Amino acid sequence: DRVIRLEERLRLTQILPGDLKARVGKLSIDDLVGLRFASDEEAPDLARRILDGKLKGRKAIKREVKNWRADHLRA
Repeated sequence: DRVIRLEERLRLTQILPGDLKARVGKLSIDDLVGLRFASDEEAPDLARRILDGKLKGRKAIKREVKNWRADHLRA
């Protein structure tokens, strides 16, 4: 989970709008793990919902992902 956390924080700082970039540090490990399969297009909306308290938990986040980003480099 540590590598996922680092990778997702880096990705999110590149794709989120300015108002959300400043809040990336508030995402929990579960939030980041849940977001890892979200496409770049849908990740900002999901992150906003998480940070606004409207979406919580790894499984709930994964259920909301519509366009899955495959993890072909998984060890």
